[in-house]
Amino acid sequence: LKAATWQGKRQTPLLNRIDIGVIPKKGGDSLHKTDNTYFLNEVELIMTTWLDRYSPISVQDVVAQAAVKHALELLVGLLNAKKRIPDGASVKKLVNTLHSRLGPFKHLKIKA
Repeated sequence: LKAATWQGKRQTPLLNRIDIGVIPKKGGDSLHKTDNTYFLNEVELIMTTWLDRYSPISVQDVVAQAAVKHALELLVGLLNAKKRIPDGASVKKLVNTLHSRLGPFKHLKIKA
């Protein structure tokens, strides 16, 4: 994911779904054979697809928590970069609130 950046730095998104297509060489009989043609059909961010039907857990709860944590990480990076943020005091207050409610996360250090 070389193209995923935030504030000019490489940023790994939460999760991607990769859809691989299969073209059987000899019809349906060779579906699980190695002589098929395989291709990358699409790559999606997890936020664009919800595959709860394939999971024994509540995916939306896990993804919701991960998304809030990821947003918190991005905001901490933005605040620490000393970029101008509209209503920065409110953003910093919200970041501190989320950090205390969700964590605290040792890897997130909010600079003064």
